[in-house]
Amino acid sequence: MPKLTRSNAADTTHDPLFLTADKLCRQAGVGENTIRRWWHEGRLDYIQVGNRRLSTLAALLEMFEREKIPATITKERMPQYGSI
Repeated sequence: MPKLTRSNAADTTHDPLFLTADKLCRQAGVGENTIRRWWHEGRLDYIQVGNRRLSTLAALLEMFEREKIPATITKERMPQYGSI
């Protein structure tokens, strides 16, 4: 492992563990108010730090997995394209 020095410390980048609603909405592809609503409804886990609410990307993915609805197409709902 390379030694961390003052000169290469600025070169290290990392993804934050906890994200604000602003950052989560970009990851989820939804609006910031939607993230806040999910927090309020108890659908998305968060921690309170002062006045800020923070969630992890893992919590967002767990919510998506927990609430997904499988897509099914029945014969009656299949579009009719006619004979080919």
